[in-house]
Amino acid sequence: MWNNMPYGDGGYGLMHGGGYWLGMGLHGLYWIVLVALIALAVVWVVRSAGRAYGGAAAGGAPSPREILDARYARGEIEQDEYLARRKALDR
Repeated sequence: MWNNMPYGDGGYGLMHGGGYWLGMGLHGLYWIVLVALIALAVVWVVRSAGRAYGGAAAGGAPSPREILDARYARGEIEQDEYLARRKALDR
């Protein structure tokens, strides 16, 4: 008896009119978007932290100074050439 009584506006409320399912769908979409945004934020923070702590080790290309240091360490260039090129890079 009470379950079939219409609400004061003459309708049967959101649940019987189909609006309930729309709300459920939007609620699910809200959580999917929220989780995706959190995942993107985590990826962005990890990548930013990696860039802040080093060049090639963080996945980026080595800087010209790192290349020059490596060539000098391998003995490919002499000390005077190394110092001249380092001075040119520091300008």
